[in-house]
Amino acid sequence: MSTTIETWLPEAREIAAQCWCDDTTKHIEMIPELAEVVAYKIAAWMETGAFHARNEAYWRERAQRAEGVFTVGEQQAG
Repeated sequence: MSTTIETWLPEAREIAAQCWCDDTTKHIEMIPELAEVVAYKIAAWMETGAFHARNEAYWRERAQRAEGVFTVGEQQAG
């Protein structure tokens, strides 16, 4: 599944908004433009993490196949 930063924005917006609920920041009025920038930065990190997770899974599978290790339910061809 391919994702983009926009894929993560709804969740990132929630996380950014929660920053203003923290005991150390709850007295500060939320600035919507700042919250959106923070959300975008969070979404970028989420996309980076998702990319690395997909990449890790890909290479793990390649290594297992090269070693002849198969997951449960997978049969060796031939």
